[in-house]
Amino acid sequence: MLAHPITPDVVAQILVLIVLLVISALVSGSEVAFFTLRPQEINSLKESPSGSNKIVIELMHRPKRLLATILVLNNLVNIGAVILSAFITAQLFDFSQHPTLGFIIQVVVVTFILVLVGEVIPKIYATKNHMGLARFMAIPLLISDKIFAPISWSLVKTSNFIDKRFTNKGYDVTMDELTHAIDITSDTTTPPDEKKILKGIVNLGEIDVKQIMKPRMDVFAIDISTPFDALIKAILDNGHSRIPIIDGSFDKVSGLLYIKDLMKYLEKGPEFKWQQLIRQPFYVPEIKPINDLLHEFQERKMHMAIVVDEYGGSSGIVTLEDVLEEIVGEINDEFDDDDIIYSKLDNQNFVFEGKSLLNDICRVMEIDRRVFESIDGEIDTVAGLLLELFGRIPEKNDSVQFKNFTFTIESADRRRIKRVKITAEKTAAEQEEEDEENRKNNGPGLLTILLPLLFAVLFSSCESDYSPKPRGFFRIAVPHKTYKVHETPDCPFRFEIPGYAIVERDEDPGAEPCWINVKFPQFNAEINMSYKSVNQNVNGFIEDSRSMAYRHTVKAEAINESLIHLQEHKVHGVVYQLEGNTASAIQFFATDSTRNFLRGSLYFNVAPQRDSLDPIIKYLTIDIYRLINTLEWK
Repeated sequence: MLAHPITPDVVAQILVLIVLLVISALVSGSEVAFFTLRPQEINSLKESPSGSNKIVIELMHRPKRLLATILVLNNLVNIGAVILSAFITAQLFDFSQHPTLGFIIQVVVVTFILVLVGEVIPKIYATKNHMGLARFMAIPLLISDKIFAPISWSLVKTSNFIDKRFTNKGYDVTMDELTHAIDITSDTTTPPDEKKILKGIVNLGEIDVKQIMKPRMDVFAIDISTPFDALIKAILDNGHSRIPIIDGSFDKVSGLLYIKDLMKYLEKGPEFKWQQLIRQPFYVPEIKPINDLLHEFQERKMHMAIVVDEYGGSSGIVTLEDVLEEIVGEINDEFDDDDIIYSKLDNQNFVFEGKSLLNDICRVMEIDRRVFESIDGEIDTVAGLLLELFGRIPEKNDSVQFKNFTFTIESADRRRIKRVKITAEKTAAEQEEEDEENRKNNGPGLLTILLPLLFAVLFSSCESDYSPKPRGFFRIAVPHKTYKVHETPDCPFRFEIPGYAIVERDEDPGAEPCWINVKFPQFNAEINMSYKSVNQNVNGFIEDSRSMAYRHTVKAEAINESLIHLQEHKVHGVVYQLEGNTASAIQFFATDSTRNFLRGSLYFNVAPQRDSLDPIIKYLTIDIYRLINTLEWK
């Protein structure tokens, strides 16, 4: 269908067309390269003395004029490429008999090539290599800026005139839309923490002070009449840097005491009037959005505020750290308490204290903060939520369903809910999404691919003699189990231990007389055991033991609890078996509920690595259960 043979002129025109396409690609890519430079990248360009870096900074000082120059140059090159391509095709082909084919080649194909080569490919490249492309195009764009200065100037002035004459109609964007926008605009290289911070900033305006404050019952405060020596002792015991000072009750907050103000008076005696160092308190209402609170903290240069309710009473305190944690996540310093207010049993099951804020629960479980709003907007804690759902103070083991969550009461008394287990059931959409992800991960039938290969290997080996190889195995050498009764003098208990174990008293200065260590030298392990006299505080000891076991949930994959009821020996308790690379694999307690309480924890004197320790843990678990089952109180 060639109308004319390919002449040197046509070849020259094709080469010019290729040059125009390359220029179009570079100019189009430079638009993305310049306008995706991050502030830290621009700062690094300013610090470098390179000539191209200085030109990049100079061009970025006038972004509207730079954009106008890029658009003018890009359109001129594209128009030239389209005209030249039509001229070339008219010389090479005769479409008089096939006008439709001529339209497809001259319009569709040329447009496709121009968009692909001149727009799509360079912009994808520029997204990943914007710094290098910006430096490379700095000088060409500076020259183009000088050449097209009159046109660029007129375009900028026209756009400014339009901006001033026409009001910009705003578009109401919901928080869900902004969160979704963050998800879809973040690629695989975006760190999860960065996305989490962006979502935290988006949600700041929807969170009130009441949702993040520390309630008054948990606030450490000091009475204004406290002597100076008692004040110093209380400060050392609690480790806070700012403390509310109250006059009789928390409803009368006299001010805030900054510990740094006390530093130069530490040598003073008990008569020192430390009250003169108190600073004026900063009050905020419960309903104040925390984004406004953050601005006030910045303006006042303060880090703590007293939260008041609608009646003027003090509800609690809120700090700058509480606000920042809503953006960047949990912030812990060397003075923070290590107590874990929640336990993650697995991805669907969590245990929270009753006083835990719903806002914190949503953050820990990674669920929408508005999931509980349909109950009552005044509810802030999981205990308040359950009181609303039950309509009464529930008892232990009571459960209630709300949406796709099941709440089970684990501990409660006549006045309050202490601990609750939350089970998040997967919705139909989530289950379908997980099944689809599993199908993608499993691939197109691994068995279908390997089965022919397996048959080929089997049939090809039928002709040769098969000589079976001896089976190999790995065995951990462990001693034979024989047990003996151990009885510590002056201690009201006895139990059986294996023959390869030895018992030593705890040599720690703070240890009590009946604190002992059952050591297994062969395995570099030991059971640290502590004995307490109950003195009508058995419930407190049980709560402490459970809390100490659940401190390891940061690294635990699961915690299995086994109840102990040996009525004949009056031994009752719980064994906690922790899965994962935890410091302690097994913990337990046993008590007769009236006089004696014994607690134990298995520790290895090596870094935890369950892949290697698991066989030994299983072996020692038998010894621990033997110890408990043979435990007798004297």
